[in-house]
Amino acid sequence: AAVVLPRRVLWQGIEPLPVDAAWHARLAALASELTLDCGDLLTVSGALESPAAKRAAAAAGGAVAVDMESAAIAAAAARARVPFVAVRVVVDGRDDALPAGAETWIDERGNRRMTAAVRAVVDPRQWHALLTLAQRYRIASGVLYRAARALAAPRLLGAGGPALQAGG
Repeated sequence: AAVVLPRRVLWQGIEPLPVDAAWHARLAALASELTLDCGDLLTVSGALESPAAKRAAAAAGGAVAVDMESAAIAAAAARARVPFVAVRVVVDGRDDALPAGAETWIDERGNRRMTAAVRAVVDPRQWHALLTLAQRYRIASGVLYRAARALAAPRLLGAGGPALQAGG
């Protein structure tokens, strides 16, 4: 799984949000055993279910990965004058299709909608995409765990540490 340690977070309609350069450099040095991609991260408003949609969004912004959260957190950190850095582990790559309707599995507050997810499980047409997603999630979770252990050592994140956005 790819580990993205972006230098900037892109969000439609606003200037790119840079991460804290000193923290970025420190995290990159600590994560030397991981394969890092330090390109831009694009935040979008909804899940991109098809490979074509993912490639188009990333190409339009020149980003190496797409998420739905980092820009809002980066903007809040900037308003609060708190250093910000993001660490993302890619679960579904550009060539992976999400199961149809995956966008409805979580509501706007981040709560799971089990009925919507169960619909995909009982639909045999979705099984391949679900199995691929589950395998990638397991791999990404292991990579994120290793990254967290390398990056969140007690000597690293103490008082004055950055607002850290980590996820897969």
